[in-house]
Amino acid sequence: MKVKVVKVLLILTVLFIWLHSLLPADISGVESMKWADRLNLAFTSLHLPLRFDGDHVLRKMAHALEYALLGVEGSLYYRWTGKLKKRCGLHHLFYIGFTVAFLDETIQLFVPGRSGEIRDVWIDLIGFTAAVLITALPAARRTD
Repeated sequence: MKVKVVKVLLILTVLFIWLHSLLPADISGVESMKWADRLNLAFTSLHLPLRFDGDHVLRKMAHALEYALLGVEGSLYYRWTGKLKKRCGLHHLFYIGFTVAFLDETIQLFVPGRSGEIRDVWIDLIGFTAAVLITALPAARRTD
């Protein structure tokens, strides 16, 4: 049951990522600024000296976080299906993360006002890799 649930979550996360890449720049920008305003309001109410001036940093953080989520989900899926124990299991997991990130940025090449950025692929992979190293690597190295 848990394998089916995490598989559905994986699919939904990839769809979320790719559907947001299909948003034209003006719509995506408005959505990002709404999140920046919400977070700034929360920081202010908590008396934290943090502030998003614009949405650039927030968008890069969102890239890393959504791919970290994908990395956790992928790690759990590979762990629970036993694929991490196979010879190429961990390599295959990283290949999936790269493919999703590469296609994500490729989608943006065809959306008005958007551009595919190699920098964003790297940011995506940093989030994905950090999550995999934390969740999958210990399980892959176990000998049980």
